[in-house]
Amino acid sequence: MKKILIITHDDLRGGSARSITAQIEYLKKNNLAEPIVITWKKNSLTKHLQKKNLQCYPITFNYTSVWTHHKTLHTIKRPYYRLFYNFTGYKHLKKIISFSEISLIISNSSVIDFGAYLHRKLKIPHIWYLREFGDLDFNILPYIHNLPNYIEQNSSGIIAVSNAVAMHWHNRGIKKNIKVIYNGVINNFKPKPPKKLDSTIKICMCGRLCSAKGQSVAIKSLTFLPKTILEKIHLDFFGNGEHEKYLRNLTKQEKLEKYISFKGFSNNLDNELNNYEIGLTLSNAEAFGRTTVEYMSHSLFVIASKTGGTPELLQNENLGILVEPNNPKEVAEAIKTYHQKREIFQSNLINSQNYAMEKFSTSTNAMLAYKFYEKFMK
Repeated sequence: MKKILIITHDDLRGGSARSITAQIEYLKKNNLAEPIVITWKKNSLTKHLQKKNLQCYPITFNYTSVWTHHKTLHTIKRPYYRLFYNFTGYKHLKKIISFSEISLIISNSSVIDFGAYLHRKLKIPHIWYLREFGDLDFNILPYIHNLPNYIEQNSSGIIAVSNAVAMHWHNRGIKKNIKVIYNGVINNFKPKPPKKLDSTIKICMCGRLCSAKGQSVAIKSLTFLPKTILEKIHLDFFGNGEHEKYLRNLTKQEKLEKYISFKGFSNNLDNELNNYEIGLTLSNAEAFGRTTVEYMSHSLFVIASKTGGTPELLQNENLGILVEPNNPKEVAEAIKTYHQKREIFQSNLINSQNYAMEKFSTSTNAMLAYKFYEKFMK
């Protein structure tokens, strides 16, 4: 069985890590390849994979990009840090695994280039995943000069998680063909029965609590609802992050404590989602939108920003309502529309479930990725 080295920076709170984890487990379970996973330091993903008896090693490496609020400091130090940590990471890894047995290297994000470093040094084929826009979604700036060209020159093949991401990176300068493979999200799908509707419309929003995800837009949208509808609404946030204190203060400032709860990070989201009717995805630019697919598979009605890869997932409003980004008034109008046509929308949600299963199953998309990998394996 051929060995694949997979390098990822995120932990299990992030969608990129959960997506590659589903693929790793599928490859191993079906004896398609032997995954060896490198995580950025020891985190929840490291522990999860080691618990499943998968080869996983924490290594310190560095980034291709900086978040703009640390731009000056990191632009000065990161180029030197990157060279140092990539080199020491290689030395460390060399003691643990045999590079001669590795058939392929996969980098799970555009923000890390340890895989590209190993590709150049060892001449092992390298696949680069583009899981983010970078600039549009997280306001990330590359400190590598001409990052698109760097990615193109240091990859055997490139995968994007949506057509929107592929188009964006082509526009940024990548000329090489980019293969679009959606994330595998749904495993062991069982159709959900119609929900029993009660007097309260329960809304949820899942994801890291940060400005890019748009939780503040969701909070402000409730201020545009008439009192008669607001009294029938409850909004729950799942997740944690650096924006939590601000969001709690905003909730208090708008006197919405009665209508909003912060549930924190949940390891049981698959069951939690069965309790909701509406799912919100209000990111600045969601590259794929894993939570959107999870909403669809659990028969939630989706209200989402008309940006990034989200319109692809919702088939341009065939399976939900799209709103302009950063527009709380439009979100409120969408909630009002759902309230007025609640039973009609609920009866059509079986279409969302079926579409989600067809397009975003773990097995289908892991197999598509593996067939792409096969073209490049040593």
